[in-house]
Amino acid sequence: MWYPLFSCKFALKFEDKMKRTFLFSIIAVMSICLLSSFSKKKDPDPSKSTVYIFGFSASFADSLVYFTTVQPIDGGVLQKKTKFLPNCAHYSTQLKEYLEENKNGVNRVCATFSAETKLKAEKKFIEMKKKYMNQKNLNVIFLSESDFKYTKYIPEVIEEEVTDSVSAE
Repeated sequence: MWYPLFSCKFALKFEDKMKRTFLFSIIAVMSICLLSSFSKKKDPDPSKSTVYIFGFSASFADSLVYFTTVQPIDGGVLQKKTKFLPNCAHYSTQLKEYLEENKNGVNRVCATFSAETKLKAEKKFIEMKKKYMNQKNLNVIFLSESDFKYTKYIPEVIEEEVTDSVSAE
């Protein structure tokens, strides 16, 4: 005759403990997943964020190179993946128009660089400045904030004229 290693009473208690442990672990995993879904970071409020930008301008026709100061743009948001400032071309256009009107800078190539923090923007600025200051055949000119200041770009909203949907038959 074969005798079980465990008594029937113990086997039943062991199965109940396993069921309770398994059920408890399932509930624990589900509650962790549920709580972590509520604690996800929300996107930053664009009206409260600040992006720091500076401009650079050069031309193939002359030896003048212009730099603007690092300036804050309130309400600016960089794209998440690329860390690129949307509508960056509009800020470059502001610099280009300023140089054409005030410094007779025709056919200049302008670029605007952006960063999330002032420290990162200043680091980029110093790198660019070193690159162009070391070239003896270039005249580097720094535009102070009183000379040139970026204005926040606000996209124009095209409002369509709402017409009555009543058709004349």
